[in-house]
Amino acid sequence: MGRVTSSDRHAERGNQIIEFALLVPVMITVLMLAVDGGRLMTAYNAVKNASREAAHYAATEGIGPVTDCDGTISETDTIKLAQVIENEGSGLLKANKVTCITVTDTPINLVCGWCSSTSPPQNQKVRAVHVRYQFEFINPVLSRNPITIYSDGAWHKP
Repeated sequence: MGRVTSSDRHAERGNQIIEFALLVPVMITVLMLAVDGGRLMTAYNAVKNASREAAHYAATEGIGPVTDCDGTISETDTIKLAQVIENEGSGLLKANKVTCITVTDTPINLVCGWCSSTSPPQNQKVRAVHVRYQFEFINPVLSRNPITIYSDGAWHKP
């Protein structure tokens, strides 16, 4: 067994610094992926809730049928719906990231999986809103490829 000299301890400290320097970018990337995953799930839930609220707004305000899916929301009615989506998104959603809004009158049996043949009447229609939302990652590796979140909401017409 040899003696441990000060130069051996200095070399060991240098190895620890190099290992730390190599590990930090990997740990930051894993952390950013976890944060982005949480943001994605939160945005999905926010878009889902906002599409239901947009359907409610469209049904009560008499908006639709209308389609605005050219990538920028430009129709007067769909601009209002994009604002409803932004307001209902709890500060997470931005109206300029909504790339498509479609408002249709849909037979209830196409949107109601729990409905029986007696409740509610099958010939009744609902106002359905289809929303596409562009989600962007904060991770620089993933930020080149944004994800489009799709959601549908439906509301009984008054």
